[in-house]
Amino acid sequence: MIGLYDESVMEYETCLNSGGGLESLIGFCEASLAAGKDWITQGAFGRGSYFLNQLLEKAAQGLEYGGKAILWKLIGDTCFTLSKLESNFTIVKPPLLQDIYKKSALIDKRINDRAWSLQDPADDLFAQWLDEEGPLNSKIILSFSGMAYKSALSLLYNETGYSSAIADLWYDLGLSYYTRLEYEDSGNSRDVAMECILTSLQISPDVDIYWNAFGIVCAEKFPKLSQHAFIKAISLNAKVSHRYH
Repeated sequence: MIGLYDESVMEYETCLNSGGGLESLIGFCEASLAAGKDWITQGAFGRGSYFLNQLLEKAAQGLEYGGKAILWKLIGDTCFTLSKLESNFTIVKPPLLQDIYKKSALIDKRINDRAWSLQDPADDLFAQWLDEEGPLNSKIILSFSGMAYKSALSLLYNETGYSSAIADLWYDLGLSYYTRLEYEDSGNSRDVAMECILTSLQISPDVDIYWNAFGIVCAEKFPKLSQHAFIKAISLNAKVSHRYH
């Protein structure tokens, strides 16, 4: 059903306009992400981009409350989704991303130095764009998603009871790095992606989508390991018989 999540977005917006706090703002962002993805799935890319940009604006406001990890996760998901659109639909306001980037710089990267130590040449794209003030493109927005996932990982690093969320973030970060292969022929994004997804498996070894992703990422360099990962994914979720994509 087209526009399935639009009503939820409007309800949360009403709550925010009535003085709703951080929880309402997070709800608005989650509903906006769902609405944006739904419209994009239906082929309405401009409409989808509209909802995703709304999310970025509200999430930037929400970071003033102290930088909740869930907001960084939502920013990462949004930028990852926007990076897949054609440039004429990826209408992101540069000052907005600049503001979010400055908030990320305030996070103590020593808290989770492992995540921040993972580097690929594309990690510098956004900083280079800030210096040059050129047009935004999909590669830059994709690199921004990785920064957002690392920020979320830093905020959750010392928290207890969030192991599944941390595993999900490593998985998201791995997909962000792997997707960079669509834009670059060199670099080490594949190796970094493997390390990220392997970390998610070390935390939550019984999640089939992690094994499936690991199989995809390993396929070119380590075909036997890739086959093992696909078999493991199928064994964990027998209802899904087709994993090779």
